[in-house]
Amino acid sequence: GWELGIHAFTHKYSFGSGCSDDLYSSEIQKTEDAIHKYLPDYEIKLFRPPYGELPADRTKESPYAVILWSVDSRDWEYSGASTPEKRDENVQTIVYEVLSNVQDGSIVLMHEIYNNSYLAFCEILKELDKEGYEFVTVSELLGDKFEAGKKFYRG
Repeated sequence: GWELGIHAFTHKYSFGSGCSDDLYSSEIQKTEDAIHKYLPDYEIKLFRPPYGELPADRTKESPYAVILWSVDSRDWEYSGASTPEKRDENVQTIVYEVLSNVQDGSIVLMHEIYNNSYLAFCEILKELDKEGYEFVTVSELLGDKFEAGKKFYRG
């Protein structure tokens, strides 16, 4: 039930107007190569540019659907855990950011690299499930509107 897409190989750069074509192409190609090394037959359909930045011309030329978000958990701001109390406070802030902004059709931005994000995700998932939300892939959410070279966010 998972869906995999491209983000960036290094996440060092924004793909906005200041990014060279060579750097942009290299980041995308390296990411494609890494995915296909482990999943050689997987068809990549999705791309979320770092920081959500991608000029209109690159979006239009993209062989992927460009997926942004409608709810930013801001988990990267609350990744700290200097004490158990601070960790718990940060986790609850992430949970609040999502639950107070989510609605039917939302795409929620979270990062799997932070422990606080994982802890918050578990709480968010339980609460949204209790409220009757259904969890689907981006392709399922977008349905027949899904196509390469278009930018999407829901909510």
